[in-house]
Amino acid sequence: MQLCLLITAAFAACVVATGSITFNLEKQHNAKLSTRDRLRHSLAKFDLKASDDMLLLNKIASTSDLNSDPASATVELNTAMVDVEYIGRVYIGNPPQEFHLNFDTGSAEIWVPASDCRRCGGRRRYEPNCSKTFHSKASDQDSSAWQVRYGDGSSVSGVIGHDKITIGNDISLEDYPFGIAKEQAHGFVVDPFLDGVFGLAFPAISAIDNMTSTTFVQNLHAQGKIKEPIVSFWLGRSAIDNGQGEVMFGGVNANHFSGNIAYIPVEQKSFWKVPIRGVSINGNQIYDKAGSAILDTGTTLLVVPTAVSKKIHKSIPGADYDALYGWRMPCDLAVKGHEHAITITLGDHDFPLNVADLVRENVEAGNGLCYSGIAESQSPIFILGNTFLKNYYSVYDYGNMRIGLATSQ
Repeated sequence: MQLCLLITAAFAACVVATGSITFNLEKQHNAKLSTRDRLRHSLAKFDLKASDDMLLLNKIASTSDLNSDPASATVELNTAMVDVEYIGRVYIGNPPQEFHLNFDTGSAEIWVPASDCRRCGGRRRYEPNCSKTFHSKASDQDSSAWQVRYGDGSSVSGVIGHDKITIGNDISLEDYPFGIAKEQAHGFVVDPFLDGVFGLAFPAISAIDNMTSTTFVQNLHAQGKIKEPIVSFWLGRSAIDNGQGEVMFGGVNANHFSGNIAYIPVEQKSFWKVPIRGVSINGNQIYDKAGSAILDTGTTLLVVPTAVSKKIHKSIPGADYDALYGWRMPCDLAVKGHEHAITITLGDHDFPLNVADLVRENVEAGNGLCYSGIAESQSPIFILGNTFLKNYYSVYDYGNMRIGLATSQ
């Protein structure tokens, strides 16, 4: 007998004067993941692989075979595991089934675990028989109808479904395709409080073949449910903002940034990738090549080429390198490191980095050393994860193909 539990959705949302809807990302306390494991998984989705000594090797990874008025919806975010990820509530089906998802600008799929998923993390499972609005094609019910295979050898796979997906309190899309994970391979980074992923990159990189040609955000805009085809993030710090955060669909929240938003053009409709022009330390240029940087809310670390990482860490008093776990630095920089010593130039704009945000969790209790939020890669591509993004309110503009950044507050 199939047991279905009706969940009354207590939406953490508020309606502001403009008619926008705000909902938060929630903080979960969890056992920490090592910097090495987090780096290995995060980079794999960009076709990079980390070896045991933290070196990253180029590798191609496979993603196949492998309110009538316009409004904005805002999801409140909270961090888990020392600002490792920002998690928000999403509801799928009718009646709604609640999931805690990682809002990820570095991937394109929306997926949640199936009720019969093997080795899945999280606490919640999607049960299609409990939704009156679920449907799926016969061809989508193969157990490997979609699969994401990461460069570290881990993977997640499952069937494809279509159902109502709701964010905020009443902003939803009907009949939207999403992945229902049947299996997560050993080695996949799983968290007991994280159920799945809400991808916000472009469909071109999606492993779900019949995903619509436009994104979730663009569909909301086309149906008049949000004002603009944009999504914006405020990622708070655990030490200062109690790990709170916010993602807004269709607008920006001026309460969370100061000054003007600086916009940088996106290079192509795949990842949110922009041109990087340089990196400096205390005004001294250490990188002046033309390259690319991916802005990824689903990655914890700031990943830079090996030579850049070495120059940054050697400029930090007390920083040292461990062959197994990477760079470490004095923990008291979390209090003392508020000077803007590192500047990254994206397009024509300079973005100072708060050194205090480089400090992660303790290596060992009592030794005064913490893991660094910067990791190194043999690839020339920079990945600007939450170590960088906690400093800036970020706006992802699908309509104008650009990213906006303003100083976070």
